[in-house]
Amino acid sequence: MNALALPSSAEIVDIAAYAPVTDAAKVLGTNPDSLSRLCRRELERQGFAVMGKGPGGGRPAWFISRKWDSRLLPDEERAASKPPDMTVYSERQRQTALARKYCVDRFRLARQDLRTPFAQGVANIIAEARRLYPDMEVSEASIRRWDRLYKRPCDLARLVDRRGGDMRHSASPEAWSAFRDLYLDGRTPSIHQIWQIVGKLAEERGWQWCKYRVCTRNKDRFITKQQQVMVREPTRYRSGLAPFIAQDPESWNAGENFVGDNKALDILVRWGNGFCRPWLTSFQDWRSRKIVGWTLSDSPNSSTILAALRMAILDESNMGPPPHVTVDNGADYCSYVFNGRTKREKWEKVKANVDEGRTAGIFNLLGITAHFCIPFSPNGKARLERWHRTLERFCKNWPTYTGWNAQTKPELLAEYVKKPSMVPTFKEVSDALGDYIRGYNLTADHSIADLAEDGQTLSPSEAYAKWCPVRRVLADPAALDLILAAWCKPAFVNRNGISLTLGGTLAHYGQFSTELMAFKALSKKDRQPVFVTYDPNDLSTIRVFDKNNKFICVAEMNNVGGAACRIDRNAFKEQARKRTAYARAQKTVAEYRLDEMLTPEERIGRAAREQNRQAVADASAQPTSIRIVQTPLDGQGREQQRQELKKTFGGSAMTVKRTLPIQRLLPAPAARPRTAPAWHENPEQAMRELAHAVNQ
Repeated sequence: MNALALPSSAEIVDIAAYAPVTDAAKVLGTNPDSLSRLCRRELERQGFAVMGKGPGGGRPAWFISRKWDSRLLPDEERAASKPPDMTVYSERQRQTALARKYCVDRFRLARQDLRTPFAQGVANIIAEARRLYPDMEVSEASIRRWDRLYKRPCDLARLVDRRGGDMRHSASPEAWSAFRDLYLDGRTPSIHQIWQIVGKLAEERGWQWCKYRVCTRNKDRFITKQQQVMVREPTRYRSGLAPFIAQDPESWNAGENFVGDNKALDILVRWGNGFCRPWLTSFQDWRSRKIVGWTLSDSPNSSTILAALRMAILDESNMGPPPHVTVDNGADYCSYVFNGRTKREKWEKVKANVDEGRTAGIFNLLGITAHFCIPFSPNGKARLERWHRTLERFCKNWPTYTGWNAQTKPELLAEYVKKPSMVPTFKEVSDALGDYIRGYNLTADHSIADLAEDGQTLSPSEAYAKWCPVRRVLADPAALDLILAAWCKPAFVNRNGISLTLGGTLAHYGQFSTELMAFKALSKKDRQPVFVTYDPNDLSTIRVFDKNNKFICVAEMNNVGGAACRIDRNAFKEQARKRTAYARAQKTVAEYRLDEMLTPEERIGRAAREQNRQAVADASAQPTSIRIVQTPLDGQGREQQRQELKKTFGGSAMTVKRTLPIQRLLPAPAARPRTAPAWHENPEQAMRELAHAVNQ
């Protein structure tokens, strides 16, 4: 403390700076004599007490400095000597203000310390402040600025850090609860949108809400990072934050489980009249990481999976088919392929459907248990996914490398695509990939801990050969070609046989196959499904099986004739012959015919007709007598003819005064001489002539 300027006993004491001992004793609640002895013993030596006279004169007495105790100060100075109410500020702001006050106090002591150079003292203060408060920025300039701001205890509020908006007001817990509920939404609404919604709720319900910058800064205090990522970014949560179950490398022996998946290579190759990204379908042994089978195609499907499996089984070094197979979920083979079309249609969505139940049935025929991974989760086949990442080294060696995302796409790719000579062919990439896979299987230069034995690293092929305990051999190797043929989804037999879409073209098979008759029906619900296999290299025939995998027939592709192309007479006759034979095969020799089955009424009528015929035959021997019978409808036929003529020649506009028979309108025949009718020779002719005469 600095020593006060003490007045002599002859001087008058300033009452504004000193308080009489009697008044001080009353304020401090002590005895005046005790306080006088304290002044004589300690306070005078410290500079806080003097012996003098008051403004009114009189005998000398002790006066105590008002700075010795803040209770002796006037009301204004007493208020200034008290620290302000810091509860209105946040905890972080209060801690920052106290840290700055600590630096100011140490700075002032350093200026009074004559034993240590001032610059060295300031450097020590800065080093200690950075150690105690690592989040606070400290420098000599900032300490000097704080020293100018802090003069009295009430100036502590001037050291509060108010940057970043209004930090003096905190939001209500109800408002933060509503913010958390709205923010933790899988639809990922923006923070600004949620801040506005909570602001409206706060106005309606009387909550206190903060400013937008305060909301963004304090969001992590109320919602943990893990909760945010788990709800708003589930993929990143599963890959980086979600706990996982470690896989035991010894859970499968070598050759016991093959893991299969599809991977689009990041290369453009020439395919047909355009370009495409080839797809790799591969199988990897889980224990040894050896690539046991693979195939390259323009798009993944069930056939590519079975082709890769065929390669894995036929390779003698793989010890036969595995007991288990793990493949990707069949319903979720979905990705995008660049097909070189127009700008509007240059991206084509290719969906490779795998019939999970049917594929499982094929695996069962081989004695293999099929396991399907969880959709959109690579953890079930993590080792194969890791190997797919190493394929980037292979893809980067080609000039048409596309990159695995938009950020890694080379800028010169468009220039290379314009030059067909720079784009590799499908076969070139396939051959190079085969060499790359063989080299990978034979490489022992790696750091995989579980691919080592006796301290020596093994290549995948060496590990597979050493750790595969059993060789599995097929009882009938010839059945493998039939089982691993390309299988289609269940189909139905229609009027033209079986219709299949192969390579984007609709083809029909078994039009005249009599073995497929039992599978036809008018209603689709009455039809029985059949399963079809085909050889991708020979589409002229297909093999048909029923739902129990029982072979039915080999169906040939239907011949096409008509407007599509010319068809010669012999080919047409052959088609007609097959159609006739197919129709004849459906016919049966009928022992009973429906038209021969008479109703009771028909039987009675037939019997009556036979009786009448017999009666006429018996009466033919008797003389015939003729009797003319007239009826009220005689002559009505002429009226009907007249009405028909009226309709023919104009309706009612035509008036016919006299009705002539049809014969009168025709040319008259040549006149015949009248002769007497021979009644006894032809009675029927005589009756017709008589009727004609009557009508005349």
